[in-house]
Amino acid sequence: MAVPTSLSALLDALPNSENKLGVLGDIKLIVNSMNPNNVRESVRNVSFNVIFECLDTTDSKQIKACCDVLDKLLSASDAVSVVNTFHRELLLGLNHPSDTVQRLTLSQLLRGAQASVQQVLQHVDVITVMVNILSLENLDIVQKSAQILTILATTPDGLEVLFHSPVIDQFNHVLQQGDIVAYRVFEWVVDVCSLGHEAMNCCTAAGLLQRLFNDLHKNDVLIQLNCVDMLSKMAISLHGLQYLERQGVVHTLEGMMEGVDSDPMMHFLLPGLLKFFGRVGHRHPRKVCERFPRFLSTLLTLVEDDSDASLQNIAVETVGFIGHTVEGKHALTKHTPQINQVCKKIGQVLSSDAVSLRRIRFLVALSNLLHLDVSEQTTELLSTTESWFYQLSSDPLSVFMKLAKQPFVEIRKVNLELLDELANQPWAQKLMNNYAGFKEFLLDRSTEKTKEGKEAKYKVVRTLVNAPTTLDVFGRVYMMKLREYHNEGPFYVTAETAVDYEEAS
Repeated sequence: MAVPTSLSALLDALPNSENKLGVLGDIKLIVNSMNPNNVRESVRNVSFNVIFECLDTTDSKQIKACCDVLDKLLSASDAVSVVNTFHRELLLGLNHPSDTVQRLTLSQLLRGAQASVQQVLQHVDVITVMVNILSLENLDIVQKSAQILTILATTPDGLEVLFHSPVIDQFNHVLQQGDIVAYRVFEWVVDVCSLGHEAMNCCTAAGLLQRLFNDLHKNDVLIQLNCVDMLSKMAISLHGLQYLERQGVVHTLEGMMEGVDSDPMMHFLLPGLLKFFGRVGHRHPRKVCERFPRFLSTLLTLVEDDSDASLQNIAVETVGFIGHTVEGKHALTKHTPQINQVCKKIGQVLSSDAVSLRRIRFLVALSNLLHLDVSEQTTELLSTTESWFYQLSSDPLSVFMKLAKQPFVEIRKVNLELLDELANQPWAQKLMNNYAGFKEFLLDRSTEKTKEGKEAKYKVVRTLVNAPTTLDVFGRVYMMKLREYHNEGPFYVTAETAVDYEEAS
């Protein structure tokens, strides 16, 4: 297809025009009127370097107009070709004072990296500037630059470029620009470590991980908290956790937990330490429960300690997080007396007049603890969840039915989510079937007025419909009603209600 004469003429006229904003507007209109295929064909036959030149201004309207047009034209071009053909322009774009220009430039570099890491690696000067961008104030731009740098780290050649001069020198320079900026680099380092052993070895050889570990020993609780948070992300992968163990970092963190009683400042670190071991415990529950007894002891003690509700909330959530998986349940059953006490404490809070947020957090933790997919169910595991359930109170289902009548929408929603976790377990189905009023409550659409509530109740019905034991437990008649509810969807309104509404109108 031939390029529209008007587009070629406008591009030719742009450099000498006294009304560049007007010409850019006309170019934008033409480009927007073309279908994507025509735009792709056109960019092969025109030079739009003159539009880049128009970015050399302080006029924000002109800058925006340039970026709008360039976004259309560059995005229609081959991603690798953009990186190679417009190397100089991309470099200028990264250094441009306008966030809009930087954002456009990074978007094109992201396309290039996704298409060919190798081509982007040819431009070390561009990569060095992207590292420097990690020190800027605009977090959106910082995150996009970090994303590209992470993609580059996915190849051996990328690691070679990133962890040698001049790029590693730029990383070290950025690390000197304050704690906030340093932790952006550390966050990127942790993301790179998650890519595998080779990437982690590069981070180690460059000294970046040791600089992070050193922050554990700084006399600044906020820095220590940030450090623990980074380490908890690193420990999610098995090779990351094993590395932290070899370096003695996990031992150091557990030692910090032991120092809570003697050092008041350590008390502020405890939530972060609990979250660290909780995250690790979610992925590797048996390892955590067996290898770090001090953590488990502290965790279970905090659950029973009513003197600090904030720490108690985190402790209960952590137990639920660990117990969410099958391996986690097996690990916790080795500490049955303590877990029974956890369940009793959850039951006490749910039965009390505790503030809504507290009960919501405990309900979520309990949902995690009782979670068991049909494919995971064994006689042993079903016995475990049933046992924990009956530790809550003498009549746990009554507690949940009372919560179902609470005026607080969020409590009702989370309560329904808990019932959904129970709805596929045969022992819980039998309890629901025999509980007076439960079956009627479940089919009563009027109890929930919000979209979230209707969807939550529908999920309980859907789980029952799909569970293999529902027909045997509830019988054919009720099963037909459940299927009817399920087929009608979460937002079904009866004909009678609809007529009443029309009459009221």
